[in-house]
Amino acid sequence: MTTHVLTADEAGVDTALSGRAQIWSAAGCMIAEHPVNGVGARGFRQAYPDCDASPGSRPAWGQGPALHAHQLVLEVLSETGIIGLLLWLAGAALAWRAWRYAAPQAKGRARPAMLALAVTVFPFNTHLAFYSTFWGGLTLMLAALYAGSLLARDDD
Repeated sequence: MTTHVLTADEAGVDTALSGRAQIWSAAGCMIAEHPVNGVGARGFRQAYPDCDASPGSRPAWGQGPALHAHQLVLEVLSETGIIGLLLWLAGAALAWRAWRYAAPQAKGRARPAMLALAVTVFPFNTHLAFYSTFWGGLTLMLAALYAGSLLARDDD
């Protein structure tokens, strides 16, 4: 796959990315058409055919439409729009603020959950669909573990 990137043409890069350039282009189309509130959570798969730049060609991933954006920021923007992205950023800001003002013992307790959560939502990660049952549930569980660990009180 790496040799496809070195061809320096759009088709080669798309092949190396397993069709993600085509998917990301469709996500950009959805964002442009529905900037405020997106196409709806898990609505990517229904909106994809309308935004597919090359509907007649066989995609690099095989058969069928793309089911999600394969990139967290694009997925949040395409499915929940600016409103969803602002809420995500507000949640990240609250998590950062809680970290900044936490006691050193609380930071020690919360560090593993914080690292796992950071890896899970890393913006350049090409992950599973966030709004699916598994990935969304895992992220919410890690956020709860982080908050619980960080905000727990020592009664000693």
